[in-house]
Amino acid sequence: MSRSQTAKPQEQEEEIDIDLEAPETEKAALAIQNQFRRFQKKKK
Repeated sequence: MSRSQTAKPQEQEEEIDIDLEAPETEKAALAIQNQFRRFQKKKK
């Protein structure tokens, strides 16, 4: 048996209900993107 066959049982996908039009969602996405860009710059 290969490792892939002995791996964890299939996990059920969680349904995520996020309002992509909400202003809070946009603010959060921008904040995450800014942090990621800073991380990428620091990494170089």
